[in-house]
Amino acid sequence: MSDGRKHLSGAAKRKREVKVAFPSKQKETLLTVLTVDTQNESFTEGDELASVDCEKAIVLQDNQAADELTAAASTSGMDVEVHILGKDCRTDPSMVDQLVTAATEFSASILDDPGLWMDVSNDMRDFLVLNGPRQVKVFSFPKDSVKRSFHRMYYWRELPNGDKLERPWLMYSKTQNAAYCFCCKLFQPNTLSALCSNGTKDWRNLARNLASHEKTSYHQRAFCNWKELEGKLKLKVNLDDKDQEKIASETNHWQNVMKRLVGIVRILATQNLPLCGRSDQLFVPDNGSFLKIVELMGEFDSVLKEHLRRVTTKEIHSHYLGKTTQNEIIHLVATECRA
Repeated sequence: MSDGRKHLSGAAKRKREVKVAFPSKQKETLLTVLTVDTQNESFTEGDELASVDCEKAIVLQDNQAADELTAAASTSGMDVEVHILGKDCRTDPSMVDQLVTAATEFSASILDDPGLWMDVSNDMRDFLVLNGPRQVKVFSFPKDSVKRSFHRMYYWRELPNGDKLERPWLMYSKTQNAAYCFCCKLFQPNTLSALCSNGTKDWRNLARNLASHEKTSYHQRAFCNWKELEGKLKLKVNLDDKDQEKIASETNHWQNVMKRLVGIVRILATQNLPLCGRSDQLFVPDNGSFLKIVELMGEFDSVLKEHLRRVTTKEIHSHYLGKTTQNEIIHLVATECRA
């Protein structure tokens, strides 16, 4: 008599064994790809891993597919962090902020707006001084409640004899709708005067305040510091430009020298003529065909004439006229011809 139990066939048993073994294999695979950080929950093998979509995690185990690894998982209440080859794929937010700050700090858009100069570093001060103050002249200056506003006439100071003298240090901020002193903002920022710190909006008394401000000792010191630093920076830029011109000139000179030396070696080699002689010195008998042609060209060619002058006066020690350079040129030319 049957006891009511149903015996499975061999195929059904094998299918059940595969279903039992599959979750554990998937768990081992995911652990090699995903690092799960948990804060408030403890995970068990049976319940929480079931919420992960295992079919979206693809593991390529051969070494050549390391860069093509893709991992994805959908979780609930968990912070999932994917590590590929031990490297964190997340970007540090502080690094992004530093890059944005550095790019904004030296943007050309801040040159004509002192209201954007919050924390002035030494590099930023050099940048602003080198570019100089930029005065806003073509602009519809907003009026205050009593219909007063900044005007471009404040950029000029009227002398007792009627002449006008420019105020290059005066600037206007569009963002703050305020007037600033360029040199005091950079060199005397802690002075109580509003022109030196947050800017002034007292349009009614601005003319009188400007006249008194430019007579103060701290403004005169700041103005002198500004012009002194400006002179140093411009001198440094000029020296750098001259150095770059000298480097470019020297580079061009040596390129022309090497072109001529390669041409001499190529001509002698194609004619199967010996390059070297008994001596390696210039302007001596029996120093070889190569040096003799160099000496001859130096009488008519300005480049080799200058090169020979530097060699004979011992202005340079690496002249590239020796046997080693000749052999290297032959080797390079032969390699190029075979290619």
